Amino acid sequence: MFYFVHILLGILIAKEFPFLFPIIILAIVSHFLLDFIPHWDGFDIKNPDKISKQRWITGLTDFSISILLFLFFFVNSPSLLLFAGAFFSIFPDILAGISRASNNKILVRYKE
Repeated sequence: MFYFVHILLGILIAKEFPFLFPIIILAIVSHFLLDFIPHWDGFDIKNPDKISKQRWITGLTDFSISILLFLFFFVNSPSLLLFAGAFFSIFPDILAGISRASNNKILVRYKE
């Protein structure tokens, strides 16, 4: 799932809940619920580890939209809760990226 979809839902969760703990839990759970929906992540299905020009463009576009969405909501109502919702909504992907980039045995890669 594109990051901007996860981040948008994380921000919406943060706008609805006034406390940090439920935001963290719901943002992480929402990540996995969204990933249950069949989707395309912007990579070559036949060779998902290949970094192509198309993957770079798709990734940069996704990243740019994510930043713009976050800034749009954050400028209108600055809050660390919004940041927490956005961050924890993509936290599983951050851990998966760290797991892929290193051979850290503590981080177990989950099946995406």
